[in-house]
Amino acid sequence: MVASHADHGCENELHKGGDSDEGGDQQSRGGSDHVDEAWSLLVDRREAARLLGVSPGTIDNLRTRGQLPSVKIGARRLYDVEDLRRFVDARKGVK
Repeated sequence: MVASHADHGCENELHKGGDSDEGGDQQSRGGSDHVDEAWSLLVDRREAARLLGVSPGTIDNLRTRGQLPSVKIGARRLYDVEDLRRFVDARKGVK
């Protein structure tokens, strides 16, 4: 699911990768074999932190407490952008 431009401006950020070293395989939104370089399934902790507006240390804390799932691929720990969106959605309205 991709946020439209009419949605909150920063929500589109959760569907884009930033650095080229973030996530290995990338896939097109259309499901074809075409690679769309503006969209990444997985991001590293620095990009996850940037997208959520927190520090990389906070990302580590959320992961170790089991509040934010991650994917370990080789030596890298990556975060699914859909998990980041679910994390935000679950906290909307929390006081």
